[in-house]
Amino acid sequence: MNLINRLINTPRVTLSIMLLVLFAGVMARSSLPVETEPNIQVPVAMIAVRHDGISPEDGVRLLIRPIEKELKTLAGLDSVNATAREGAVYLLVEFDIERDVKQAISELREAVDRASADFPKDTKPPLVKEMSASPEPEVVVVLSGNDIADRELQRTAVRLQQVIDRLPEVLEATIQGRRDEIVEVVLEPFKLQQYGILMSELSAAMAANNLLIPAGDMDSGAGLFSIVVPALFETVADIRSLPIRSTVEGVVTLGDIASVRRTYRDARGFSQLNGRRGIAINVNKRAGANSL
Repeated sequence: MNLINRLINTPRVTLSIMLLVLFAGVMARSSLPVETEPNIQVPVAMIAVRHDGISPEDGVRLLIRPIEKELKTLAGLDSVNATAREGAVYLLVEFDIERDVKQAISELREAVDRASADFPKDTKPPLVKEMSASPEPEVVVVLSGNDIADRELQRTAVRLQQVIDRLPEVLEATIQGRRDEIVEVVLEPFKLQQYGILMSELSAAMAANNLLIPAGDMDSGAGLFSIVVPALFETVADIRSLPIRSTVEGVVTLGDIASVRRTYRDARGFSQLNGRRGIAINVNKRAGANSL
């Protein structure tokens, strides 16, 4: 009763305390993340290794076994499930629930890196990815148009993706439905026969170009500086002018024996909006960021 009487007799102090509590509640509420699907860390990771043309049997022998050998050295593993398919192998690794997920993933990457030393020569770099309980993107932005070329649509999507990716709340923005641009070289057998060029000669000329050639170090008096001679292809014209054979009569370039043009890789997936060709940008937010 004495405390209540004192509060009644000192209304300014009471109002000050109430305002302070209200202000603290508003600040705490504004700092809480708003998430439609809270990110829950699960102690599961996936290892994917690609090797074009490898059979499932060889994948088990050449890819899965070296990884399993290194995984045996890790502590806190609960289970490992491996799957071999044509051209790739996948391993699903589950850790004990008590283990710190970030540390476990770091140790897993180190183990996979050690195992990759025993992989065949043409094996792609292994991918170690932490599994998430909410892998779906927070926002999906789709670009589409009636009278717009695929190249311009892709350029617009890349520019928008770069803008979205710079937002502080965004973890990553990935493009779906985009086809990788490549340069296609179609050899003409008649011209190869006319110039007498063998495939081994052509392959050697291609392998010796599009490289950064180290040219040693230069001592400037203030220190040593590495010198690199750039020999990379930057345009389609550079590829056409690639010399294949040089004689006293002249130079035979790649453009003389082949058709060189810009094109796209074969599509592996499609993105559509209302039945029209489109490109989707999947936006994933950072952990703890507000969905709004």
